[in-house]
Amino acid sequence: MQTVDITLVAGPADTSQSVLKSNRSSLKGDYTDSAELRLVLHDISGNPIKVSEGMEFVQSGTNVPYIKISAIDYSLNINGDYKATVTGAERVSQR
Repeated sequence: MQTVDITLVAGPADTSQSVLKSNRSSLKGDYTDSAELRLVLHDISGNPIKVSEGMEFVQSGTNVPYIKISAIDYSLNINGDYKATVTGAERVSQR
């Protein structure tokens, strides 16, 4: 009897199978208050999408200058799981 190795290659990320979460709904602007962003990527069949570089969290909206996002942690990428930390910065009042 012969054996054959089969490698599963995930397709593109699918929004119905993937999720972006944060463990906080708001942050203080004190440069120390932070939240964890967790992105879990799966294809249409629920297979985890494993990458080891080249991803980024992109900020948009009016509060972009007042938050900082860390580098992405790829250590759990075998499960399609990626993490980063977002930190609130102080908003300077304009006169």
